[in-house]
Amino acid sequence: MIAQTAIATDLITPLGAYLRLRGAGRASFLLESVEKGRLGRYSFVGAGSRLLTFEDAEACGEPVVGFLGYDHVPKLEPKVELPESGRELPESSFIVADTLVRFDHARGLGEVLRGGREEIKER
Repeated sequence: MIAQTAIATDLITPLGAYLRLRGAGRASFLLESVEKGRLGRYSFVGAGSRLLTFEDAEACGEPVVGFLGYDHVPKLEPKVELPESGRELPESSFIVADTLVRFDHARGLGEVLRGGREEIKER
């Protein structure tokens, strides 16, 4: 994915960007990379207003971030049987990222891959 715009990261951190996006009332995520206990090269921050199931996420053709819960296992491996308890949680949930920012810690650069720079700027 090619960056739409770049921002210097001396004034904004991944956590700061996440808090701004989360404050907009949308589903949001912050993915930090860590290698051997140290901050890795990239962090990803995003938010979106559409939540999808696993099946819908596979078919949508857009960037998504989400999870597959333990209860989703029998769909992937039908021979596995799960106990009945704990089934009140969703099997899966994925966010279509309307706003997606990649922080490159090695270059000191944030790259807005989707959405607008104004969504993460200082208010």
